Amino acid sequence: MRVFSCLVYIQNTKTWGDKFEERGKPCVFLGYPHGQKGYRVYDLIEENILTTRDVTFVESIFPFKTTDLAKPVNTWEDERIVDVDLPEQREDMRDPGHDTPDTFNNELNSLKVVPNSQEEGIDSG
Repeated sequence: MRVFSCLVYIQNTKTWGDKFEERGKPCVFLGYPHGQKGYRVYDLIEENILTTRDVTFVESIFPFKTTDLAKPVNTWEDERIVDVDLPEQREDMRDPGHDTPDTFNNELNSLKVVPNSQEEGIDSG
């Protein structure tokens, strides 16, 4: 099996005896034809589809590969960060039913931290 859509070179049969003329024509590998031996290729110069046996594969080059797809569409680096001045919160605007940051910090400081080894000893004993 060969890599689909890779670059291939087919033998150029129209050299007309000129030894300096190119011997290979660049094409794109399309697949295998049904009921025939050979490879189905798209000729990049004449823009037609051929079936041939004399093919040299370059499986690391893809002529129709677009480089735009390799870039991420939207990254956080592209976004602009805008500083917004927010009005300060007044005491009379606070909801009395919710904890204030001071109350939360006091509750957090009053909690006792127990290491994992002591917890396991308490649970198992």
